[in-house]
Amino acid sequence: MFNIILEQVPSSKIGLMMGVGNLITGIAPAIGPTFGGLVANRWGWRWIFVLLLSLLLFSLLAGLWGIQ
Repeated sequence: MFNIILEQVPSSKIGLMMGVGNLITGIAPAIGPTFGGLVANRWGWRWIFVLLLSLLLFSLLAGLWGIQ
């Protein structure tokens, strides 16, 4: 992720985007288990994989479209 930021982002916005990248990697360990627990309590543990698979496919398509 940081390599893509350094290659694709204009030099005037590299600091901002590096901060966003660090924010994502810093908050993910707190949000992941919370999200998984909420989904498992609401719909069952199998839905965690269904929702994550759809998120991963969307991320793949967005990356293929947006990253040169």
